[in-house]
Amino acid sequence: MIIKKKLAAAVAAVCVLTSGVLPNALSTQAIGAKNWLDLSLKVSSNNVKPGEKVEVTVVALGFNGDSDIGGMQIKLNDGYASSSEKAEGLKLVEIRHGEDQLPAKSVFSNTDYGEFAMWSGVEGTTIKETQNVDLVTYVYEVPENAANTTYGFNVDMSYTFFCDTDGEPIDFERNFSYANIEINNGDVPKEKQVTIDAVPYLYQVSPGEEFTVDVAMRGDDAPDVAGFQFKLNMPDYIECLGLAETTTSNGTALTFNPKTREVAAASQIGEPIGFKSDDKIAKIRFKVPADYFQSSTVTFGVTDAFVSDSEGNEIKAVSMQENRLQIVDDSPSPSEPDGLLGDANLDKKVDSSDASAVLGEYSELATSGKSTFTVPQQKKNADVNFDGKIDSKDASDILAYYSFCSTGGKGTMEEWIANYK
Repeated sequence: MIIKKKLAAAVAAVCVLTSGVLPNALSTQAIGAKNWLDLSLKVSSNNVKPGEKVEVTVVALGFNGDSDIGGMQIKLNDGYASSSEKAEGLKLVEIRHGEDQLPAKSVFSNTDYGEFAMWSGVEGTTIKETQNVDLVTYVYEVPENAANTTYGFNVDMSYTFFCDTDGEPIDFERNFSYANIEINNGDVPKEKQVTIDAVPYLYQVSPGEEFTVDVAMRGDDAPDVAGFQFKLNMPDYIECLGLAETTTSNGTALTFNPKTREVAAASQIGEPIGFKSDDKIAKIRFKVPADYFQSSTVTFGVTDAFVSDSEGNEIKAVSMQENRLQIVDDSPSPSEPDGLLGDANLDKKVDSSDASAVLGEYSELATSGKSTFTVPQQKKNADVNFDGKIDSKDASDILAYYSFCSTGGKGTMEEWIANYK
């Protein structure tokens, strides 16, 4: 897997710096039932003013049993979701390892790319079932000229990876591995606002594979939401299989249009649906076509979102930055056909023109040492006596075979060589 290679490279970089010792190469052995983590993000404050700092911490919860962490790499993405004017990006000023809960022998971080890697050593660190552990904290500085906007954070699932002390991968859920902060510069009153984000359950799929996308609603005003509607702009060639669940996380019935990929829900007039921030509002199933034989990256997100409160007033709906899904075609490449023996000019037949092409090749090789053939298959087809060279003997055999076929002979050149030559 690509992710395994990235981990090996990242942890190797750590060990070069600290003269540590890596375990054996990562194995492809199946993951044990006990090694599962549940990732989430927590922020030091949801409302921040320009010039202030905010901390975003990646938290792991022991899930489905104990997990022994030997090494990990994490990358955090950040960006602003909306603004009434152009806003500068957040400045990542520090990446702080949660060493009190997760001791490490080797640590590496890069604030330019938001990357962090660590190696605990052969003894590792055990995260007990249901135990919360702060893995790493990202410290951001809000620009002085920041407009009233929402900044979002999410874990880059294509880079993030965990392994145990034997180098075996530890699988993980990403249920709440995203968070947001709101910037209020005091110029205007804070506007009612919620954030809607679509996150795939898998970040890497293969042709023919099904996957789901969770859509979550976040924000202080989410509990007062009484209705919403949005569209998921997944590319058309990705097949939409419908809703994985017919209700929101709190049981409100959903309406879904598979053609437009629109989702809607509403409560009784005057009653809020009652969301908590980060509640899942929809879960939609998709499938990559089985005949999609290529590797590519799919970008998608929420568009045309409308949200209203229990009094019928519109709540500003902000869509998070687009997410990415990698389609990886692991099927073997189709093998090249062997070609037609004797067909030196690749016109799918064997005749006198092939003999002329072979003689021309032989003459040019003899005088200048350069080949006239531009395709490797030409050389393979031209060496009809399989002696590893192209010369007048091959041309003579091609002419003889062509004469045989012209007088009623049947069969391929291989058959002619075996039976008549």
